[in-house]
Amino acid sequence: MRKVIFLAVMCLFVSISAVNAYPVVDGWNINFTPYPGVYWGATEVAWLYSPLATYDLARIEFNDDGGYEARNMTMQLRTNDNGNVGSVLSSGTFLHETTAGWKGADITPYQVIAGQSYWITFWYCGGLNAPITSTPGAVKVPMRYGFSNDSNSYSNYYDGHMPIARFMASTPIPEPGTLMLLGTGLVGLLGLRRKNR
Repeated sequence: MRKVIFLAVMCLFVSISAVNAYPVVDGWNINFTPYPGVYWGATEVAWLYSPLATYDLARIEFNDDGGYEARNMTMQLRTNDNGNVGSVLSSGTFLHETTAGWKGADITPYQVIAGQSYWITFWYCGGLNAPITSTPGAVKVPMRYGFSNDSNSYSNYYDGHMPIARFMASTPIPEPGTLMLLGTGLVGLLGLRRKNR
């Protein structure tokens, strides 16, 4: 009996935990591999982002090969002012680890509108591995960059790197497996209640 109760409760716990994950809504070159050994020379970088759907952007992640040092980085969602990097709409800071893989920052959720343009900025990134790919077929994204280390200088323009990044929503979206776990837990608890009657 105790084992049955334990399994039912665990199914409920796992399903609730899974529901709280940020769902990936959009991104650039998510399935591509980072180009090894490419470092940022610029201290601030911005990529032009036009979301495919309207949603509350809550987390920004990128995939790189790590870096030679752990460092706090700031990521921002900013307005697009006639092609220039505009004012900050939302931001978040995180510790950039030296290990390779996906990493990023939670930002204050902000509703981005499908078809509008924004800038996604990386501040204090100089010397770290760049989250870009050189694989043929990858999407190119316009970028601006600067060397002032003050998060407001993006004076230089480049017509397109191929970044690896993904954008995540604040609204949890249950997956089929999560719903199955939840259902299993509820059925188990209902069965126990009837048996105890």
